Amino acid sequence: MSEFQYTPEKIKFLEKDTVDIRQILETVWGLRFWILLSLIVCFGIAYAYCLYKTPVYETACSIMLVNEEGSKGTVTSEMALMSEFTGMSLQQKMSNELYILKTTSLMQYVVEDLDLNIQYFHKDRIKNKEYYKNSPLLFQWENPVPLAASEIQHMEIHLTLQSENESFIINEFLIKGEEVFLGIRNYAFGEIISTSAGLFSINRVPNMTTNHDTFLIIVTSPRAKARQISDRLTVSQISQGRSGLSNSSDIILLSLQEEIPQRSSDILNALIINYINDTRNFKAASVNKSIAFINGRLTEIEKDLGAIDLPKPRIVEIPTIYGGEFGEDLGFVAEHNGLSEDQVIKIHSSIDYRIYMLGFTPGFSYLGGMSEKIAAPRLKTPRTKIPGGSVGIAGKQTGIYPMESPGGWQLIGRTPVKLYDPSSETPIILQAGDYIRFIPIDKDEYDYIHDLAEKKQYKIKIFF
Repeated sequence: MSEFQYTPEKIKFLEKDTVDIRQILETVWGLRFWILLSLIVCFGIAYAYCLYKTPVYETACSIMLVNEEGSKGTVTSEMALMSEFTGMSLQQKMSNELYILKTTSLMQYVVEDLDLNIQYFHKDRIKNKEYYKNSPLLFQWENPVPLAASEIQHMEIHLTLQSENESFIINEFLIKGEEVFLGIRNYAFGEIISTSAGLFSINRVPNMTTNHDTFLIIVTSPRAKARQISDRLTVSQISQGRSGLSNSSDIILLSLQEEIPQRSSDILNALIINYINDTRNFKAASVNKSIAFINGRLTEIEKDLGAIDLPKPRIVEIPTIYGGEFGEDLGFVAEHNGLSEDQVIKIHSSIDYRIYMLGFTPGFSYLGGMSEKIAAPRLKTPRTKIPGGSVGIAGKQTGIYPMESPGGWQLIGRTPVKLYDPSSETPIILQAGDYIRFIPIDKDEYDYIHDLAEKKQYKIKIFF
């Protein structure tokens, strides 16, 4: 192996590639003033950008939509039921809610509530600063007939305050971007200004002072402004509950980017309020339409049925023994109403009661027309066994237990008549539409009728 040897040519080549640090430092030092000036200019540009660039803030809030079962688990949420009736999944219904929150129509309510379609700025050399709820000026429409939201045109009003802020000059007036000449003159605050876009006035806000004299007022249609805000609004579902007719909840996240944080908070709050109101109004309108439809159908059915001859009602006499072992709650009913037991018996047996319906047990009659003077509450703890034929009071109703059963009515008497006999050709004697007349009897009469009823020899007295 030959040894490496330095030749004159190689030494010259190495000297040419050697870095001269001293020379580089001398060059940088010679340019130090230019480098320092460049840094100052860069920092100045960055500072000016941060100072005059309008920051954008993001505000977020959430809505929880709860689908919960009603009392005793018998009533489910409207969203779940509508899903069952329409065949539309809960996820599809949730997509509808997300779409509604993003609609321009809903946002337009917010814009009109907060007057967001009118913006106020004080003009500066570099940028305009916007006021929100602290503007010293107030724009007002003065049209005899208020302009519809769709008729409002985009306007820009450039004005300068004059003579110690007691009047102003409109320097430039634009409608849809085109300048409209109004003439150079002083306008007093509150003076009506007539333009092709409508009549308006500009007023001073009391107790609002300003050190600025040049202002810009921008007026847009509420719908156009609503569309701009909706484009900056983000609506998303961040939590999905269980589907089906069961407890479930969904969380919707709303976020909005705005240059003024307070305004974005106000917009989101107003949006949620209008969303809730819109939902309630929709439900109310749906209920009213359903009621109107049902009433219409009932009217048509009534016309189709024509006149119906109802049978003449019967009056059925029910012999009843009151109080004692047969009506152990008679004393409570009397005391509850401040009456004697005889007064309760007299009032109860002095009325013919109409049978509204039969139910609860076979032949149990719900009677109407009882005097409120003997009304009494139900038992706090129902009895597990009540003898057949017992006469009771619950609230403003009275009735007869046709067979042994549990119940919570206040018992005031008992009839020896069998009102339900499954072995008879007519198992249930009473019919809806009949009238019942209670006939007070004593113990001997009760025993006599009871014996006949057991032998199926007792005939109930019925009148027409």
